[in-house]
Amino acid sequence: MRRRQLRGGGKQLQGQISGIGGRGDGLLPSQAGMDGPVFVPLTVPGDEVRV
Repeated sequence: MRRRQLRGGGKQLQGQISGIGGRGDGLLPSQAGMDGPVFVPLTVPGDEVRV
Protein backbone atom coordinates (compact mmCIF):
# COMPACT_ATOMS: atom_id res chain seq x y z
CA MET A 1 0.00 0.00 0.00
CA ARG A 2 1.41 3.39 -0.96
CA ARG A 3 1.14 6.36 1.33
CA ARG A 4 -0.63 9.42 0.07
CA GLN A 5 1.85 12.20 -0.78
CA LEU A 6 1.49 15.19 1.51
CA ARG A 7 1.85 18.87 0.74
CA GLY A 8 5.48 19.97 0.57
CA GLY A 9 6.73 16.56 -0.54
CA GLY A 10 10.38 16.26 -1.48
CA LYS A 11 11.76 18.21 1.47
CA GLN A 12 14.56 16.59 3.44
CA LEU A 13 15.02 17.13 7.15
CA GLN A 14 18.10 16.27 9.15
CA GLY A 15 18.52 16.18 12.89
CA GLN A 16 18.71 14.16 16.08
CA ILE A 17 15.81 12.16 17.50
CA SER A 18 14.86 13.79 20.82
CA GLY A 19 12.30 11.40 22.29
CA ILE A 20 9.71 8.69 21.74
CA GLY A 21 6.11 9.35 20.68
CA GLY A 22 3.01 7.62 22.02
CA ARG A 23 3.12 4.87 19.39
CA GLY A 24 6.85 4.20 19.72
CA ASP A 25 8.11 6.36 16.84
CA GLY A 26 11.10 8.66 17.33
CA LEU A 27 10.44 12.42 17.51
CA LEU A 28 12.40 14.79 15.29
CA PRO A 29 11.85 18.30 16.76
CA SER A 30 10.05 20.83 14.57
CA GLN A 31 12.24 22.95 12.35
CA ALA A 32 11.71 26.24 10.53
CA GLY A 33 8.51 26.14 8.50
CA MET A 34 7.12 23.04 10.23
CA ASP A 35 3.93 22.98 12.30
CA GLY A 36 5.07 20.29 14.72
CA PRO A 37 7.47 17.39 15.29
CA VAL A 38 8.12 14.68 12.69
CA PHE A 39 7.52 11.07 13.75
CA VAL A 40 10.24 8.73 12.43
CA PRO A 41 9.64 4.96 12.74
CA LEU A 42 12.37 2.54 13.86
CA THR A 43 14.48 5.16 15.66
CA VAL A 44 15.49 5.84 19.27
CA PRO A 45 16.59 9.03 21.08
CA GLY A 46 20.08 10.06 20.02
CA ASP A 47 19.87 8.69 16.46
CA GLU A 48 21.00 11.07 13.69
CA VAL A 49 18.53 10.91 10.79
CA ARG A 50 17.85 12.40 7.39
CA VAL A 51 14.23 11.99 6.27
